[in-house]
Formats: sequence, C-alpha cells, structure tokens
Amino acid sequence: MTTQAQNRAAAVLVTGEIQNAQEAATFIMHGEPFTLLPIDAWQQSRLPLADCLDFDQWKAIAQVYVRIHAYNWRVQAGVLESSGQKERVLGDLLDAIASAEKALEALGLVADEAA
Repeated sequence: MTTQAQNRAAAVLVTGEIQNAQEAATFIMHGEPFTLLPIDAWQQSRLPLADCLDFDQWKAIAQVYVRIHAYNWRVQAGVLESSGQKERVLGDLLDAIASAEKALEALGLVADEAA
C-alpha cells in the first residue's frame, strides 16, 4: 500500500508526462524534430495508481502509454518518417490522450486529495 504523498507524486508525475507527450506529438506533427517520449513516471507509478483509480480509468491511462510505446519503438527503429505512419501514430497518441480525459481528471483529484 502506498502513502497519500506517494499517490500524489505518482499522479502529478504521470499527468506531467502525458502533457509532455501531448505537446510533443502536436509539435512533431507540425514538423518539429522527434525524439523518444519519456515513460519513467508511468513505469514507476502504474502499480500505485492502480490502487487510486478505478480499473477503467487506469486502463485509459495505460492505453496512452501503449500509444507512446508505439511511437517510441518506431523512433528507435528509425522508421517513423520512412514508414509514412508519422501522422497516424501521433494521431493515435493524441486520440488516446483525448479518450483518457476523465482518467486524467481523476489523476488530478488524486493529486488534490493527497495534498
């Protein structure tokens, strides 16, 4: 079991990581250079967040990271641009973030409750 402070930190860090991914995806779609998107907060916080969120909320956040992983592996393989999938991959990521809106609101409540 995690403490309220740990839950708050997890919620804040994952929310920030997703906001970073959203901004990066938008910039990259408009021609900015691309790089790997961070996933450290999620890797360290997914289990504590499973205690704080209901399953559907947690699953929506996890789906965002599935899309981040799909982007990251293409960048690592050097095929994001050459495959012609850049817009689709980034669009899927942005769609997953939009679909996770209620889950992100729940993360905000976790951060606020524990403060």
